[in-house]
Amino acid sequence: MRRETFETPGKLRLSVRVPSGRIDLDAVEGTETVVELEANPELEQEARIELRPRGEGHEVVVVVEERSGFLRRNQNDVRVRVTLPLEADIEISTASADVEGRGQFGALEIQSASGDIGFDQVGKDADVNSASGDIKLARVEGAIAVNTASGDLDVGYLGADGKVRAASGDISIDEAAASLKIQTASGDMQIGSVREGDVTLQSASGDIAVGVKKGSKVWIDARSMSGETSSDLEVSDTPSDGNGPLVEIRATALSGDVTVKRA
Repeated sequence: MRRETFETPGKLRLSVRVPSGRIDLDAVEGTETVVELEANPELEQEARIELRPRGEGHEVVVVVEERSGFLRRNQNDVRVRVTLPLEADIEISTASADVEGRGQFGALEIQSASGDIGFDQVGKDADVNSASGDIKLARVEGAIAVNTASGDLDVGYLGADGKVRAASGDISIDEAAASLKIQTASGDMQIGSVREGDVTLQSASGDIAVGVKKGSKVWIDARSMSGETSSDLEVSDTPSDGNGPLVEIRATALSGDVTVKRA
């Protein structure tokens, strides 16, 4: 195993590029960043692990290059473990590595062909592009932009706007504080609670269900070509009475049911 330790006070950005295997990140109190790489000896030796100045802080770079032949067959054995300070920004590019982040991070940018992605807390915006593999973000304080061909998306809390485009796979957001725009070809959409903003949900097939937070006003335009449409709330062309925040829902499905309810 190769192990590198850096002193990284101030703002930190971690950039990881690994073709496959597994990436584990742990955000903890302190100013030290520790990178551990497990792979075959030649990949460990040739990997680039370095510290760079970046603005008033630092950037730690971890790069394992994609190889051919025998080394390519052993790339699935690559494992990167990084312990780093809280609220660090994360940038990851991988073909098929699973990624897990524990603790509190800053901004998140991920490019992945396949492999599951999971993070506990993202303090800023999250931008994720994935061809396949499940994505789970327990809490995002900023906005999200997610593009995925297949695989499920599960978000616990979303503090700002959300934009999601998916070919297939289920979309679940437990609590959203602002606007949402979700487009999917197939797969169900489950929005547990929306507080305010424009909510546009479009699906070719699959069910759509959205809850409006208690105390929020609502305007609804919901329709399905061949499924059932139902609402626990009044459907009208004008917002309901009250002084609460306004949620404007536009939900459209070619097939599948559309349900609007009070969260």
